[in-house]
Amino acid sequence: MSSRWKVYVTTLNCAKKFPFSSGNEISAILREVLPESFEHDIYAIGSQELMSIWEASFPNLAEGLFANVSDAIATYVNLKSSVRKFRLVGTVISGAIGLVVLADERFKIEKVTTSGFRCGLFNSSLKGAASLCCSLTTADDVQDTFTFICSHLNANEGVKNAELRVSNYESIMSSCATDFRMTSFRKCHIFYFGDLNFRVKGWQDMATDYSNAQVLNNLQKNHDELNKLRESNLVLRGFDEPPINFPPSYKYLISTQSTFDTRKTPSWCDRILFRHYSPETFKICSYRSIERTSHLQFTDHQGIVLDMEVPSNFSAPPLDITASITSANQLLVGNVIDTIIGYVGWGIAKKLHYWIAIILGLLIIYKLL
Repeated sequence: MSSRWKVYVTTLNCAKKFPFSSGNEISAILREVLPESFEHDIYAIGSQELMSIWEASFPNLAEGLFANVSDAIATYVNLKSSVRKFRLVGTVISGAIGLVVLADERFKIEKVTTSGFRCGLFNSSLKGAASLCCSLTTADDVQDTFTFICSHLNANEGVKNAELRVSNYESIMSSCATDFRMTSFRKCHIFYFGDLNFRVKGWQDMATDYSNAQVLNNLQKNHDELNKLRESNLVLRGFDEPPINFPPSYKYLISTQSTFDTRKTPSWCDRILFRHYSPETFKICSYRSIERTSHLQFTDHQGIVLDMEVPSNFSAPPLDITASITSANQLLVGNVIDTIIGYVGWGIAKKLHYWIAIILGLLIIYKLL
Protein backbone atom coordinates (compact mmCIF):
# COMPACT_ATOMS: atom_id res chain seq x y z
CA MET A 1 0.00 0.00 0.00
CA SER A 2 1.14 3.58 -0.69
CA SER A 3 1.36 6.26 2.00
CA ARG A 4 -2.36 6.87 1.49
CA TRP A 5 -5.45 4.74 1.83
CA LYS A 6 -7.65 4.54 -1.25
CA VAL A 7 -11.29 4.87 -0.20
CA TYR A 8 -14.46 4.57 -2.27
CA VAL A 9 -17.76 5.72 -0.76
CA THR A 10 -21.13 5.65 -2.49
CA THR A 11 -24.68 6.42 -1.38
CA LEU A 12 -28.09 5.87 -2.97
CA ASN A 13 -31.62 6.51 -1.74
CA CYS A 14 -33.64 3.61 -3.17
CA ALA A 15 -37.11 5.17 -2.69
CA LYS A 16 -38.38 1.95 -1.03
CA LYS A 17 -38.17 0.12 -4.35
CA PHE A 18 -34.94 -1.88 -4.30
CA PRO A 19 -35.42 -5.05 -6.42
CA PHE A 20 -34.54 -7.64 -3.76
CA SER A 21 -36.04 -10.53 -5.73
CA SER A 22 -34.06 -10.00 -8.94
CA GLY A 23 -30.42 -11.06 -8.90
CA ASN A 24 -29.90 -9.67 -12.39
CA GLU A 25 -31.26 -6.27 -11.42
CA ILE A 26 -29.12 -6.17 -8.28
CA SER A 27 -26.02 -6.93 -10.37
CA ALA A 28 -27.01 -4.21 -12.84
CA ILE A 29 -27.37 -1.67 -10.01
CA LEU A 30 -24.00 -2.64 -8.53
CA ARG A 31 -22.42 -2.26 -11.94
CA GLU A 32 -23.56 1.38 -11.94
CA VAL A 33 -22.68 2.36 -8.37
CA LEU A 34 -19.33 0.55 -8.06
CA PRO A 35 -16.14 1.22 -10.06
CA GLU A 36 -15.09 -0.70 -13.14
CA SER A 37 -11.80 -1.78 -11.56
CA PHE A 38 -11.34 -2.54 -7.88
CA GLU A 39 -8.09 -0.87 -6.93
CA HIS A 40 -9.20 0.70 -3.65
CA ASP A 41 -8.38 -0.45 -0.13
CA ILE A 42 -11.81 0.17 1.37
CA TYR A 43 -15.36 0.32 0.00
CA ALA A 44 -18.34 1.77 1.87
CA ILE A 45 -21.75 1.35 0.24
CA GLY A 46 -24.62 3.19 1.88
CA SER A 47 -28.34 3.18 1.11
CA GLN A 48 -31.49 4.81 2.42
CA GLU A 49 -35.14 3.80 1.98
CA LEU A 50 -33.86 0.43 0.89
CA MET A 51 -37.21 -1.21 1.62
CA SER A 52 -40.78 -0.22 2.42
CA ILE A 53 -41.53 1.54 5.70
CA TRP A 54 -43.41 -1.42 7.12
CA GLU A 55 -40.63 -3.88 6.24
CA ALA A 56 -38.05 -1.60 7.86
CA SER A 57 -40.15 -1.52 11.04
CA PHE A 58 -39.45 -5.23 11.67
CA PRO A 59 -35.71 -5.59 12.49
CA ASN A 60 -35.54 -9.32 11.74
CA LEU A 61 -37.18 -8.88 8.36
CA ALA A 62 -34.98 -5.89 7.48
CA GLU A 63 -31.83 -7.76 8.53
CA GLY A 64 -32.77 -10.74 6.38
CA LEU A 65 -33.37 -8.61 3.30
CA PHE A 66 -30.19 -6.64 3.85
CA ALA A 67 -28.10 -9.78 4.37
CA ASN A 68 -28.97 -10.82 0.83
CA VAL A 69 -27.85 -7.42 -0.48
CA SER A 70 -24.56 -7.39 1.45
CA ASP A 71 -23.76 -10.92 0.28
CA ALA A 72 -24.52 -9.89 -3.30
CA ILE A 73 -22.18 -6.89 -2.97
CA ALA A 74 -19.30 -8.98 -1.61
CA THR A 75 -19.80 -11.62 -4.30
CA TYR A 76 -19.98 -9.03 -7.08
CA VAL A 77 -16.84 -7.19 -5.97
CA ASN A 78 -14.74 -10.35 -5.74
CA LEU A 79 -16.10 -11.67 -9.02
CA LYS A 80 -15.16 -8.46 -10.85
CA SER A 81 -11.82 -7.88 -9.10
CA SER A 82 -9.08 -9.65 -11.03
CA VAL A 83 -6.17 -8.95 -8.67
CA ARG A 84 -7.30 -8.00 -5.17
CA LYS A 85 -9.80 -9.88 -3.06
CA PHE A 86 -12.04 -8.30 -0.45
CA ARG A 87 -13.95 -9.39 2.60
CA LEU A 88 -16.79 -7.89 4.56
CA VAL A 89 -15.62 -5.72 7.41
CA GLY A 90 -19.20 -5.50 8.58
CA THR A 91 -22.77 -4.56 7.78
CA VAL A 92 -25.31 -2.42 9.61
CA ILE A 93 -29.04 -2.02 9.05
CA SER A 94 -31.07 0.55 10.97
CA GLY A 95 -34.64 0.79 9.77
CA ALA A 96 -34.30 1.14 5.99
CA ILE A 97 -30.77 2.58 6.20
CA GLY A 98 -28.05 0.13 5.24
CA LEU A 99 -24.26 0.19 5.28
CA VAL A 100 -21.79 -2.34 3.86
CA VAL A 101 -18.03 -1.96 4.34
CA LEU A 102 -15.44 -4.11 2.56
CA ALA A 103 -11.64 -4.06 2.76
CA ASP A 104 -8.73 -5.83 1.12
CA GLU A 105 -8.54 -9.31 2.63
CA ARG A 106 -4.82 -8.87 3.30
CA PHE A 107 -5.53 -6.24 5.95
CA LYS A 108 -5.91 -7.16 9.58
CA ILE A 109 -9.37 -6.07 10.68
CA GLU A 110 -9.93 -5.34 14.37
CA LYS A 111 -12.26 -3.55 16.76
CA VAL A 112 -15.26 -3.63 14.43
CA THR A 113 -18.06 -1.78 16.22
CA THR A 114 -21.45 -0.87 14.81
CA SER A 115 -24.15 1.61 15.74
CA GLY A 116 -27.77 1.92 14.67
CA PHE A 117 -29.63 5.07 15.65
CA ARG A 118 -33.27 6.09 15.16
CA CYS A 119 -34.37 9.72 15.03
CA GLY A 120 -37.57 9.59 13.01
CA LEU A 121 -40.98 10.80 14.17
CA PHE A 122 -41.33 9.93 17.88
CA ASN A 123 -37.92 8.21 17.76
CA SER A 124 -39.09 5.75 15.13
CA SER A 125 -36.84 4.19 12.48
CA LEU A 126 -38.20 6.46 9.73
CA LYS A 127 -34.95 8.43 9.96
CA GLY A 128 -31.57 7.75 11.55
CA ALA A 129 -28.15 6.30 10.78
CA ALA A 130 -26.21 3.08 10.31
CA SER A 131 -22.56 3.43 11.35
CA LEU A 132 -19.44 1.29 11.55
CA CYS A 133 -16.04 1.89 13.14
CA CYS A 134 -13.06 -0.40 12.56
CA SER A 135 -9.28 -0.60 12.74
CA LEU A 136 -7.31 -1.72 9.67
CA THR A 137 -3.65 -2.76 9.66
CA THR A 138 -1.57 -3.43 6.55
CA ALA A 139 1.24 -5.95 6.14
CA ASP A 140 3.63 -3.02 6.72
CA ASP A 141 2.01 -2.37 10.11
CA VAL A 142 0.29 0.80 8.95
CA GLN A 143 -2.74 1.10 11.20
CA ASP A 144 -5.70 3.47 11.02
CA THR A 145 -9.21 3.66 12.39
CA PHE A 146 -12.09 4.40 10.02
CA THR A 147 -15.67 5.35 10.76
CA PHE A 148 -18.43 5.38 8.16
CA ILE A 149 -21.75 7.02 9.06
CA CYS A 150 -24.60 6.53 6.59
CA SER A 151 -27.59 8.66 7.53
CA HIS A 152 -31.05 9.74 6.45
CA LEU A 153 -32.05 13.06 8.01
CA ASN A 154 -35.38 14.83 8.38
CA ALA A 155 -37.09 15.63 5.07
CA ASN A 156 -38.95 18.54 3.46
CA GLU A 157 -38.25 22.22 2.92
CA GLY A 158 -38.47 25.08 5.41
CA VAL A 159 -36.54 26.48 8.36
CA LYS A 160 -38.08 24.16 10.96
CA ASN A 161 -37.20 21.09 8.91
CA ALA A 162 -33.63 22.34 8.46
CA GLU A 163 -33.36 22.77 12.23
CA LEU A 164 -34.58 19.20 12.69
CA ARG A 165 -31.89 18.00 10.29
CA VAL A 166 -29.24 19.72 12.38
CA SER A 167 -30.73 18.16 15.51
CA ASN A 168 -30.75 14.73 13.82
CA TYR A 169 -27.07 15.11 12.95
CA GLU A 170 -26.11 16.09 16.49
CA SER A 171 -28.02 13.14 17.95
CA ILE A 172 -26.39 10.72 15.50
CA MET A 173 -22.89 11.97 16.31
CA SER A 174 -23.62 11.77 20.03
CA SER A 175 -24.81 8.19 19.60
CA CYS A 176 -21.63 7.31 17.69
CA ALA A 177 -19.49 8.93 20.39
CA THR A 178 -21.20 6.69 22.94
CA ASP A 179 -21.22 3.47 20.93
CA PHE A 180 -17.63 3.94 19.70
CA ARG A 181 -16.22 5.22 23.00
CA MET A 182 -13.77 2.31 23.23
CA THR A 183 -12.23 3.26 19.87
CA SER A 184 -10.35 6.31 18.58
CA PHE A 185 -13.51 7.48 16.80
CA ARG A 186 -13.16 11.15 17.72
CA LYS A 187 -9.63 11.31 16.28
CA CYS A 188 -9.89 9.02 13.26
CA HIS A 189 -10.93 9.06 9.61
CA ILE A 190 -14.68 9.75 9.45
CA PHE A 191 -16.95 9.76 6.42
CA TYR A 192 -20.43 11.19 6.89
CA PHE A 193 -22.81 10.59 4.01
CA GLY A 194 -26.29 9.69 2.83
CA ASP A 195 -29.55 11.45 2.10
CA LEU A 196 -28.88 14.47 4.30
CA ASN A 197 -31.98 16.16 2.85
CA PHE A 198 -30.60 19.72 2.95
CA ARG A 199 -32.30 21.83 0.30
CA VAL A 200 -31.75 24.69 -2.13
CA LYS A 201 -33.45 27.83 -0.78
CA GLY A 202 -34.73 30.87 -2.64
CA TRP A 203 -34.34 29.45 -6.14
CA GLN A 204 -37.36 28.51 -8.25
CA ASP A 205 -35.99 28.48 -11.81
CA MET A 206 -36.86 25.01 -13.15
CA ALA A 207 -35.00 25.79 -16.40
CA THR A 208 -31.64 26.16 -14.67
CA ASP A 209 -28.63 25.15 -16.74
CA TYR A 210 -26.76 22.91 -14.31
CA SER A 211 -23.94 22.40 -16.80
CA ASN A 212 -22.96 26.05 -16.28
CA ALA A 213 -20.14 26.22 -13.72
CA GLN A 214 -21.01 29.79 -12.78
CA VAL A 215 -24.62 28.84 -12.07
CA LEU A 216 -23.52 25.87 -9.95
CA ASN A 217 -21.14 28.06 -7.98
CA ASN A 218 -23.88 30.62 -7.31
CA LEU A 219 -26.33 27.97 -6.13
CA GLN A 220 -23.77 26.29 -3.90
CA LYS A 221 -22.55 29.54 -2.38
CA ASN A 222 -25.80 31.46 -1.96
CA HIS A 223 -28.67 28.98 -1.96
CA ASP A 224 -27.48 25.60 -0.69
CA GLU A 225 -28.82 25.07 2.83
CA LEU A 226 -26.03 22.76 3.99
CA ASN A 227 -23.26 25.08 2.85
CA LYS A 228 -24.87 28.08 4.54
CA LEU A 229 -25.25 26.15 7.80
CA ARG A 230 -21.66 24.90 7.62
CA GLU A 231 -20.43 28.46 7.05
CA SER A 232 -22.09 29.37 10.35
CA ASN A 233 -20.55 26.31 12.07
CA LEU A 234 -24.00 24.97 12.88
CA VAL A 235 -23.52 21.48 11.45
CA LEU A 236 -20.74 19.10 10.37
CA ARG A 237 -18.00 21.09 12.06
CA GLY A 238 -14.61 19.59 11.26
CA PHE A 239 -15.79 18.07 7.97
CA ASP A 240 -15.07 19.00 4.36
CA GLU A 241 -16.80 18.32 1.06
CA PRO A 242 -15.25 18.45 -2.42
CA PRO A 243 -16.61 21.04 -4.86
CA ILE A 244 -19.89 19.96 -6.46
CA ASN A 245 -19.89 20.01 -10.26
CA PHE A 246 -22.98 17.88 -10.92
CA PRO A 247 -26.72 18.65 -11.05
CA PRO A 248 -28.95 18.29 -7.98
CA SER A 249 -29.49 14.69 -6.89
CA TYR A 250 -33.20 15.10 -6.03
CA LYS A 251 -36.08 15.04 -6.99
CA TYR A 252 -36.36 13.22 -10.33
CA LEU A 253 -39.44 11.79 -11.94
CA ILE A 254 -39.43 8.01 -11.73
CA SER A 255 -38.52 6.25 -15.00
CA THR A 256 -36.81 9.34 -16.42
CA GLN A 257 -33.12 10.03 -16.82
CA SER A 258 -32.90 13.74 -16.10
CA THR A 259 -36.39 15.22 -15.62
CA PHE A 260 -36.98 16.91 -12.28
CA ASP A 261 -40.28 16.76 -10.42
CA THR A 262 -41.46 20.38 -10.49
CA ARG A 263 -43.31 19.96 -7.19
CA LYS A 264 -39.96 20.10 -5.38
CA THR A 265 -37.01 22.47 -5.67
CA PRO A 266 -34.12 20.46 -7.18
CA SER A 267 -31.57 20.05 -4.39
CA TRP A 268 -28.30 18.34 -3.52
CA CYS A 269 -29.88 16.15 -0.85
CA ASP A 270 -27.36 13.33 -1.25
CA ARG A 271 -23.88 14.23 0.00
CA ILE A 272 -20.59 12.73 1.14
CA LEU A 273 -18.32 14.59 3.56
CA PHE A 274 -15.07 13.59 5.23
CA ARG A 275 -13.02 14.52 8.27
CA HIS A 276 -10.83 17.56 7.65
CA TYR A 277 -7.27 16.79 6.47
CA SER A 278 -4.28 19.07 6.12
CA PRO A 279 -3.64 20.26 2.55
CA GLU A 280 -1.36 18.04 0.48
CA THR A 281 -2.08 14.99 2.66
CA PHE A 282 -5.11 13.79 0.69
CA LYS A 283 -6.34 13.60 -2.88
CA ILE A 284 -9.84 13.82 -4.35
CA CYS A 285 -9.92 11.48 -7.32
CA SER A 286 -13.61 12.00 -8.07
CA TYR A 287 -16.76 13.43 -6.53
CA ARG A 288 -19.63 12.82 -8.88
CA SER A 289 -23.20 11.77 -9.37
CA ILE A 290 -24.07 8.40 -10.88
CA GLU A 291 -25.79 8.47 -14.25
CA ARG A 292 -29.48 7.59 -14.02
CA THR A 293 -29.42 4.69 -16.43
CA SER A 294 -32.53 2.56 -16.89
CA HIS A 295 -31.42 0.39 -13.95
CA LEU A 296 -31.42 3.37 -11.58
CA GLN A 297 -34.65 5.04 -12.63
CA PHE A 298 -36.70 3.20 -9.99
CA THR A 299 -35.72 5.94 -7.51
CA ASP A 300 -36.26 9.71 -7.47
CA HIS A 301 -32.70 10.25 -6.23
CA GLN A 302 -29.36 10.18 -8.00
CA GLY A 303 -26.54 8.21 -6.43
CA ILE A 304 -23.30 9.94 -5.38
CA VAL A 305 -19.70 8.66 -5.35
CA LEU A 306 -16.60 9.91 -3.54
CA ASP A 307 -13.30 8.38 -4.65
CA MET A 308 -10.35 9.70 -2.66
CA GLU A 309 -7.00 8.98 -1.04
CA VAL A 310 -6.54 9.77 2.64
CA PRO A 311 -3.37 9.89 4.76
CA SER A 312 -2.11 6.89 6.69
CA ASN A 313 -1.28 7.00 10.40
CA PHE A 314 -3.87 9.74 10.74
CA SER A 315 -4.79 11.29 14.06
CA ALA A 316 -6.58 14.60 14.52
CA PRO A 317 -7.66 16.64 17.54
CA PRO A 318 -10.80 15.08 19.04
CA LEU A 319 -14.05 16.18 17.47
CA ASP A 320 -16.19 18.37 19.70
CA ILE A 321 -19.47 16.46 19.89
CA THR A 322 -22.49 17.72 21.79
CA ALA A 323 -23.84 15.03 24.09
CA SER A 324 -27.50 14.10 23.84
CA ILE A 325 -29.30 11.24 25.53
CA THR A 326 -32.33 9.33 24.32
CA SER A 327 -34.32 8.30 27.37
CA ALA A 328 -35.77 4.85 27.96
CA ASN A 329 -39.27 6.29 27.53
CA GLN A 330 -38.32 7.79 24.16
CA LEU A 331 -36.92 4.44 23.04
CA LEU A 332 -40.12 2.71 24.17
CA VAL A 333 -42.25 5.18 22.22
CA GLY A 334 -40.06 4.58 19.16
CA ASN A 335 -40.53 0.82 19.50
CA VAL A 336 -44.30 1.26 19.78
CA ILE A 337 -44.45 3.55 16.73
CA ASP A 338 -42.33 1.12 14.70
CA THR A 339 -44.60 -1.75 15.69
CA ILE A 340 -47.73 0.17 14.73
CA ILE A 341 -46.23 1.21 11.40
CA GLY A 342 -45.06 -2.33 10.77
CA TYR A 343 -48.34 -4.12 11.40
CA VAL A 344 -50.55 -1.48 9.80
CA GLY A 345 -48.26 -1.38 6.76
CA TRP A 346 -48.18 -5.17 6.61
CA GLY A 347 -51.97 -5.26 6.70
CA ILE A 348 -52.25 -2.75 3.88
CA ALA A 349 -49.57 -4.51 1.82
CA LYS A 350 -51.38 -7.82 2.24
CA LYS A 351 -54.64 -6.13 1.21
CA LEU A 352 -56.36 -6.67 4.54
CA HIS A 353 -59.13 -4.30 5.48
CA TYR A 354 -57.76 -1.15 7.08
CA TRP A 355 -59.79 -1.62 10.24
CA ILE A 356 -58.22 -5.03 10.85
CA ALA A 357 -54.75 -3.52 10.56
CA ILE A 358 -55.69 -0.74 12.99
CA ILE A 359 -57.05 -3.25 15.51
CA LEU A 360 -53.82 -5.24 15.27
CA GLY A 361 -51.85 -2.07 15.95
CA LEU A 362 -53.94 -1.24 19.02
CA LEU A 363 -53.57 -4.78 20.36
CA ILE A 364 -49.79 -4.58 19.97
CA ILE A 365 -49.71 -1.25 21.82
CA TYR A 366 -51.73 -2.79 24.64
CA LYS A 367 -49.34 -5.74 24.83
CA LEU A 368 -46.22 -3.54 24.81
CA LEU A 369 -47.54 -1.16 27.44
